[in-house]
Amino acid sequence: MVLTALRSASERLDATGGAAVDQLFVLEATIRAGRAAAPLRQRLSRVQRDSAWRVSESWEPDVPHAVELAQLVCVVAAEGNDIPQEWYTRLTETCAQLARRTSRFNATTDPVILATLIRGLAAIGKAVPPEFIDSAEAMLDEPAPSQGLYELCDALNRHREHRPLAERVAQRAFSAASGTTGDAVARWWLADRWQSISGQPLSVAPEALDTARRQSLAGNPGGDVRAIAMTIEVMGRASEDLVIETTQETAARLSRQERAREAEVIIWRFGVAAAILIGLVVNASRVLSWILGGTPDRALLQATAGVLCAAAGWVILRGFLRLGMLAGRGLGDLERAVDILVPLAVGVLGAFVYR
Repeated sequence: MVLTALRSASERLDATGGAAVDQLFVLEATIRAGRAAAPLRQRLSRVQRDSAWRVSESWEPDVPHAVELAQLVCVVAAEGNDIPQEWYTRLTETCAQLARRTSRFNATTDPVILATLIRGLAAIGKAVPPEFIDSAEAMLDEPAPSQGLYELCDALNRHREHRPLAERVAQRAFSAASGTTGDAVARWWLADRWQSISGQPLSVAPEALDTARRQSLAGNPGGDVRAIAMTIEVMGRASEDLVIETTQETAARLSRQERAREAEVIIWRFGVAAAILIGLVVNASRVLSWILGGTPDRALLQATAGVLCAAAGWVILRGFLRLGMLAGRGLGDLERAVDILVPLAVGVLGAFVYR
């Protein structure tokens, strides 16, 4: 079901497209999704090249360019590559300028834009302007918070000093859940990222997360590019936990399990028999005295000890030979000779000991 949902999300993405910053968000999701999303990641590699060119050749210190640069920085960081020093300066300075702007439509009025900028600053290890934090807190009081709160929570969580605020944003987002598939995917996505960043589970009701996962697997996020990207990321990461093997690998695994069970049976059977025989060897004098009703003579004691030692040697030898055959390491033509000589030698040694 996980792989089916991942494939379905990839197909919807091909038909949807999206703005450059959204496609970069999808690219970051495919990187974090792992091997399952590798083909899609390869197809989106041109998006990163085009965005890097625009940042280099047509840069303007405005909201659209800053958001694209912030998301591009997140992509490079997710890949584990070095971020150009020029991008550090541009993003830091532009965020500082945007934070001071008071126009009606700016970087602090939309939670997705704000989240992208804060994530980008986290990727380069820079502090968040206080105005951005004030705007994030103000969004908690909105009567109908948007789905972008999940992204805002993830962004704030990447700055350790703002993790308490991130927890408040998470609680607000979960309390205002709309019940749509896109919202369910966002909840699963946030919980997954929170765990990977902080190493701790998100402080929400486990039942809410279970419901989100079930709804995500069964539902359809529609044409929302960012919801599709989240679907690809969580499904890809979930598929890493799946065990996928060929028919030959399955047969080999089952064969190993069967051999292990048979080896356990051999050890128990031959081990118990050998233990009984060894116990009889050690107490041969007492056993014979009990059977005969008196002290046995030395010749009889030696003969009995020799026979018991030979039997114990044969049992132990057969156990080892059976284990060797299970491992494909039999003695071949030597087995018959060993089967005779080893118990004989052990029997003679036992009789010698009771001399």
